[in-house]
Amino acid sequence: MNELDSETSDPVLLDALSTAALVRYSRCFTSGIRARLSIEELPTATAEDIELHERLRGIRDWHIAHPINKQEVHALYVILDGSPEAKTGAIGFSSFSSVQLPLEKFQVDAMLALCEKWVSWLNTQLIRAQEPLIPVANGLSREELLALPQDEPQPNSNIKARRTQVQR
Repeated sequence: MNELDSETSDPVLLDALSTAALVRYSRCFTSGIRARLSIEELPTATAEDIELHERLRGIRDWHIAHPINKQEVHALYVILDGSPEAKTGAIGFSSFSSVQLPLEKFQVDAMLALCEKWVSWLNTQLIRAQEPLIPVANGLSREELLALPQDEPQPNSNIKARRTQVQR
């Protein structure tokens, strides 16, 4: 955020930060191993939130994931010998590439507000999912609770195991 406020902000850093933010935001809305979220699930989403969400997803899809779009300009120039005694055509080449920064400060602020709504809603969903477990846990003795597996969650690199987890 400080980089956006700076008058001497680095465009490469801003692009990298915007890209990272868009990829991380969009990740939970794409298909894959995890359960997929949908903007329609967020009860507090306003029409503006939905429009922003679609814009953010569009930037991610068409600017980052599939970067062939109107926000990118690439050109190759041929340098011609313009002297009267020129015997050849081209004496060199030059190239130009330009990419518009995908997010402006007001969009970053709006994205952060939308993310806060998602976090609040997801926390509510987690609490609701845990509520049925409380009576079960209360029905166990201290010894039974302590006998439950206490291993730290491990990353799952086995694709078959990951598919099994999703199918539960």
